[in-house]
Amino acid sequence: MKSPLFEVMRHDVTFSLYVEVKRIFNLACPASPVHYQFDPVQTTKTSVHGAINMLGLAKRVKARILQASTSEVYGDPEVHPQPESYWGRVNPVGIRSCYDEGKRCAETLFFDYFRQHQLEAVEDLVVGRRRVLCVQRTGWGKSAVYFIATALLRRAGEGPTVLISPLLALMRNQIAAAARLGIRAETINSTNRDDWAAVAERLRRDDVDLLLISPERLNNPEFRREMLPLFVERLGMLVIDEAHCVSD
Repeated sequence: MKSPLFEVMRHDVTFSLYVEVKRIFNLACPASPVHYQFDPVQTTKTSVHGAINMLGLAKRVKARILQASTSEVYGDPEVHPQPESYWGRVNPVGIRSCYDEGKRCAETLFFDYFRQHQLEAVEDLVVGRRRVLCVQRTGWGKSAVYFIATALLRRAGEGPTVLISPLLALMRNQIAAAARLGIRAETINSTNRDDWAAVAERLRRDDVDLLLISPERLNNPEFRREMLPLFVERLGMLVIDEAHCVSD
């Protein structure tokens, strides 16, 4: 609280907010039925108008934003526990709907902001088959662009994506993120030489959707001789994840 970077403000998120920030955590909305049923119209406005205003602020100042959702978006679920793929069983006219539907609409807004501003890149890659330069800050979700494009291209029968990624730690995070999306990812780097043969066999069987390599692999004669021919002729997409990899 004593930090010069910390400031307490009292503000109604249903109105625009003009501040300069790097991170936004949209937690606004009473969660107790006693509180949110006291003024159901204001509760809905807090979730919906609040999301619109916070997304607009994030876009204006280029800040990262986190939306706090709730299990109430599933309504009265028939599935326990609820996976992310479950859409719910909801009542749009009940006394709890001001909270449930407000939060559901907020999720819709967040996804639509994503689709509206990153779908263009995915469409250029998949539909237009164009070269795309996607410039975004770290953590803004550019990996989602090539993950989604990879999934769509593979579904259309294209070959695997090759992702040139500069750091081993980053590769591990990317492989884990790809797995959560059902994308079969493998890596070839200097630390897993014993796994190259197994990865090569999976490439031959077309069991790899995304292959991550470091820039120096392309300068390795053994890699160019043994691995490159396995996918280069049917390459679905080439992704260079960091700009400095181009010079490397």
